[in-house]
Amino acid sequence: MSEQTSDVDLLMKLLDRVPDADALERLLDAENLLAVLKHVGRSEDDVRAAIEGGARPGDLLLEVLDEGHHADDLLTILPPPGEARQETKPRSSAARAPREKREKRPKREKITFESLGLTTLNKVGGIVAIVAIVIPGMIVGGFFPLWYGGDPVPWYVVALSLGAIGGALFARGRTPIWVGALGGAAAAVGGVALIVAMTADRLSVLKLELVLWVVLGALPGFLLYLLLGRLTRRASDAA
Repeated sequence: MSEQTSDVDLLMKLLDRVPDADALERLLDAENLLAVLKHVGRSEDDVRAAIEGGARPGDLLLEVLDEGHHADDLLTILPPPGEARQETKPRSSAARAPREKREKRPKREKITFESLGLTTLNKVGGIVAIVAIVIPGMIVGGFFPLWYGGDPVPWYVVALSLGAIGGALFARGRTPIWVGALGGAAAAVGGVALIVAMTADRLSVLKLELVLWVVLGALPGFLLYLLLGRLTRRASDAA
């Protein structure tokens, strides 16, 4: 190769051969220029050796043009403007992977009495069972002092009776009636018993405490109802 010209002289020579500045810019692009050089018979080793020897991209392109290759012919072997760069950009994993259509999640159904399969009789039984736990517990806890004479036994009987009736009605058609009666009675008595135990020898009781004790006291009876109901269903399925 002849003695290297200045950058300005090299640019002027290239513009003489390729008057279109955009076309010249495309030919001087690194990837496009390598494609041109390979097209005219240069190997990558030849190109690497020339660059290590001090050749500039413009020198390599000018050498090709001096060999008689026309710029318009060289442009035909290149991809359309912008396409080559887009292909070389690494694609993200989201772009590589096909977009899967998101399945629409089914709307959650609201939990209602109907969705639980409760009949009107079951609803009435549930209300009676709740009353059997709450009202005697509140009376024993001092909410209604005119109704409470200091002896909790009568209210144990009321809670036991109403709890058994409410539990039986709630269980009708769902589990054996005796399961509901036993669970309701245990829940009602448990709620009242825990209130009596926690309010003994206390002059004042917070309302929130009473609510908490009613719930905790009734919980074993409720769990007993669920356990017996499951066992009886298994026994009937196995029979």
